Amino acid sequence: MSSMKTIDKNITIQGKRINLRRIRKPDARSIYQYAREWDIAKYTFIPHPYELEDANIFIKDVHSMIRRNSGLVLGIENPKTKQVIGTIGSHNINWRHRRAEIGYWLGKKYWGNGYASEAVMLFLRYLFETLELNRVFALVMDANEKSGEMLARLGFTCEGRQRQVCLQYKERYDYLYYGILRDEFRKL
Repeated sequence: MSSMKTIDKNITIQGKRINLRRIRKPDARSIYQYAREWDIAKYTFIPHPYELEDANIFIKDVHSMIRRNSGLVLGIENPKTKQVIGTIGSHNINWRHRRAEIGYWLGKKYWGNGYASEAVMLFLRYLFETLELNRVFALVMDANEKSGEMLARLGFTCEGRQRQVCLQYKERYDYLYYGILRDEFRKL
């Protein structure tokens, strides 16, 4: 097994109800449309208020990260409209230890329909099977109960809590650590 895989910069992963694909410059408008909601910002590190220029900078940063082979962020695409309705990705893939942290967000109007769950499962398959990672983890603010519940349903184990590690909009939150190993994913 080689120590580092090359991330496909033009990747598209087709799902049943959503697709994961490379984020392009024209996606800035839809990313701005959905990421500017307060309910998205309060449990992520997306700035609030979120401006169109923030979306443009984000897209440039994502392209740079992929060129450096250090991470991958994909748009969660509504296949009917071709619009990016959220993102999922890993900003720091650790090739030596074959692990990555994932993060995701989805436009509020799409919550509760299983789209985030499908995106996580598609992304995990790519990380484990194509990039041959061994461990994927997520840090969830303890107040974001829905995200933690979703990860548990998808086979992640809550591995611990780090108390008051996050200061977000003047509120202190604990981080809950969720992890899944490649062998656990294969059994799902």
